[in-house]
Amino acid sequence: MVGKKSFLLLLSATMFFAGVAFFALRSSTKLPSTTPTIAPPTSETPEEPRNISMGATISQILSTYSSMTYRCELSQGEWIESSYNVLGEDWIGELRCLMLNLTFSDVNGSTTIFLWFSEEGDLVQIARPGETPFPPPEDAWLYLEPAFAPFMGFGYADFFLYPEPEAGTTEYLGCEVRRAGKASLLHYKYRFTPNASNIYLENISKIDIWISPFGDSKDQFFATLYMVELKDGTWIKCEVLEITPAG
Repeated sequence: MVGKKSFLLLLSATMFFAGVAFFALRSSTKLPSTTPTIAPPTSETPEEPRNISMGATISQILSTYSSMTYRCELSQGEWIESSYNVLGEDWIGELRCLMLNLTFSDVNGSTTIFLWFSEEGDLVQIARPGETPFPPPEDAWLYLEPAFAPFMGFGYADFFLYPEPEAGTTEYLGCEVRRAGKASLLHYKYRFTPNASNIYLENISKIDIWISPFGDSKDQFFATLYMVELKDGTWIKCEVLEITPAG
């Protein structure tokens, strides 16, 4: 039987696919593909939101949205979906927790685990389907954190929204409302263009980023779409497909 840490490590490798994919694309890879169309700015461009804060905590996410699904896909045809669904409250001893399932799917199938988080956002318990729950190893979050990167707004959102002058420029493109499962999301659209002198992003043509208000907040946001297009025409896109408000 696979050990607990080995299981988490294997699961982590699956989770990290979406993040690693950003760097897996190479300018030498030219494939006949159609780049998804990003809608142009609206005719009446609303005022750009100010004081944008990204990166909600686990507690904030689970208490605001009971389920969410992200999909990341490559122009080459590969894809992966990550989703969570809050199943309800559960007690671990005297500790009240939220229980949820976390699922990853790709062309080869899906992987699901069950997680219990305390009200403070601490990971309390883990279980594989059909097996007895066990306390998480001390380094469990190291493996699980990449799984929640999309839900928590990605760690690099601020870099592209507020780039250093030598990195590139970001422009506001306007906004639009779209359905995402049971909710309508207001998407504020941005486009980051790297400077020609930026050797670290020399293969990237542009990065489109959409953000939406987090719950009823006026200054906290989460990423609803990332699309990275390389100069050779290949691309990767990550976007929220479905979201269900809690309550």
